[in-house]
Amino acid sequence: MTIRTIYENAKQGIDTRQNLSLLRQEIKDVKRQDDLFELVEEDMEGICSFLNSEDAKTRKNAALLMGDLDMSDFTQPLVEAYQSVFLCGRSITNSSPPKRPKRLGLSKVSLIHSPIILKTASP
Repeated sequence: MTIRTIYENAKQGIDTRQNLSLLRQEIKDVKRQDDLFELVEEDMEGICSFLNSEDAKTRKNAALLMGDLDMSDFTQPLVEAYQSVFLCGRSITNSSPPKRPKRLGLSKVSLIHSPIILKTASP
């Protein structure tokens, strides 16, 4: 399955959580990461929309995928999603956070304690 197909399926609501997780696995290959990078550059709004999902694991997988891509364009959407979680009182996950949170590699931003980017459940 191509990166484009996986991404489009996620956008269409077809196994969104699982497809975001699959994208994370697929982009470990640098060529496939470049393919996704190009798709995301054309569709920033699409990938950022996953941060507004009602499903906590979908939001988590989207934030982790954004971290894997390491694009500074994600800084503002991640901060806004983080703030909306607390302003709306929406729970990120049903489990307690791990002792060592996963950190996104965004330059000049330290969101290490953000519950959006904590790896708290399996994809």
